[in-house]
Amino acid sequence: MFVMVAEEVFDRYGRLLAYVNGAYEKKERETIPESKRPTFNLQMLQEGQAVSLLIYPNIPKPADLELVQTAVRKARATNKGFWKGPDNLLLPYEFRWIIDTIKGTRTGPDRYCADISTGKLYQPQHYYKVLPESRLFFYTKDLVEALKMNFQLVP
Repeated sequence: MFVMVAEEVFDRYGRLLAYVNGAYEKKERETIPESKRPTFNLQMLQEGQAVSLLIYPNIPKPADLELVQTAVRKARATNKGFWKGPDNLLLPYEFRWIIDTIKGTRTGPDRYCADISTGKLYQPQHYYKVLPESRLFFYTKDLVEALKMNFQLVP
C-alpha cells in the first residue's frame, strides 16, 4: 500500500490527509499509464462516492488537480453515486456547517471559496456560486495567500 500525505498531515479533527494507492514496483509504474493507476481517492471521486474538499495549503499538483476536477464533473454529469440524488444535494461539509452552527461552534460557512476555473474568490457565505469540482477553500488566515495566487475577491 502506498500512502502520500498532504501538506498538512492531519486536519483539525485529527483525520489523516493522504492519497492512498496500491504500492507499485518501479517496473510496474513504467508499464502502467497514470490513467490506469489512479489513487483510491480519485476512484471514489470518479464513482461519485466522495466529494472534493480542497483546502489550502493542501492542493494537489496541477495535473492531479485537473484529474480531480474532471472526475467530479463527470460523476455529476452522469449522475453517479450520490450525484444521482436531487440537484440540491447537501454535501458532507455543508452538513457539518449546519450541525456546528446549531451547536454554536460555528456561524455557518467559514472559508473563502476560490473558483479554480475562473480565478474568482468568494466570501464564505457565497461558496455555492462555485461548481463543486472547482472549489478551493481558504481559511481567513490564508486569505493573503489566495490573493498572492491571483484569485480576485468578488465584492
